Amino acid sequence: MEVEEGGYDCEFVEELPDDLVCPICLLASREPHLISCCGTKLCHSCVLRIQFAEQPCPCCRVERFEIMKEKAVERRILGLKVYCKYKGKGCTWTGELRDLEKHEKSCQMSCSDTDLIIVRKNEVIDQQAKQIRKLEDSNRKLCEDIAGLHKELEKLKVNEAANVHEKNRIIEDQSQRLKIMRNEIAKLQESKAEQERMMRNSIKTLSTENEELKRKLIEKQAPNPAHDLLPALVSDLRKDIQQLKTENENLRHELHDRPFHPPPPHHRHGPPPPGHGPPRHHPPFGHHRRHPHPPPPF
Repeated sequence: MEVEEGGYDCEFVEELPDDLVCPICLLASREPHLISCCGTKLCHSCVLRIQFAEQPCPCCRVERFEIMKEKAVERRILGLKVYCKYKGKGCTWTGELRDLEKHEKSCQMSCSDTDLIIVRKNEVIDQQAKQIRKLEDSNRKLCEDIAGLHKELEKLKVNEAANVHEKNRIIEDQSQRLKIMRNEIAKLQESKAEQERMMRNSIKTLSTENEELKRKLIEKQAPNPAHDLLPALVSDLRKDIQQLKTENENLRHELHDRPFHPPPPHHRHGPPPPGHGPPRHHPPFGHHRRHPHPPPPF
């Protein structure tokens, strides 16, 4: 079966839709066939020429593909309104594409074969010029879109670099603050250890004084000329012992219950906050009190 070459080379009343144009011959598809690889519709003769030459798909470059006739598309194309090819000579006929060949055989404006070839070539040139203009417009639009995307990409790169620099600055600042806090914590731990050492020494001193008071109390309980002063002295000693025990216990609780809070950065070079200084040193017993009654001579 002989296949007619190329698409329909005629002038349409309305502009031919792009989906009905064969991308090979740039004419209205004649006997349109759908290729399986990308769904493009080509003229039957155009797709056979590609297969005969063992060429890949002209649209997506796939090596192998199947074809299938598009009857619905063919009916749509054959129903389009067209002018007679002798319109330039005065023919006013318009009708469906399927009736064009029948009309042209009986058209009174028909001319010689040479003139017909020239007219057809001019029509092809005009049709191709229209397609070229469309492609140029599409290409210009794509170039503008690409330029806009390049600008956006450069802007994103600048913003990303600024964000990375800011994050690095924050990390460095936090690292310095963490280092300072660690040093301050180490100093506080050393201070705490020193306070505990001083507290133990104070407790040891108080215990020694307590033992000394007990010893003196025992000695004072022995018969002596100042027997009348003994009850008052014993009472005073008991009060002193009780007061020392209370102060000792308070110091233990104060050391145990004191929360450990690192000072804020703006206090790092100032005096220690309340409750974080060295423990109060209690002078030995006998240096801060006076007995209401002098001790009796031994």
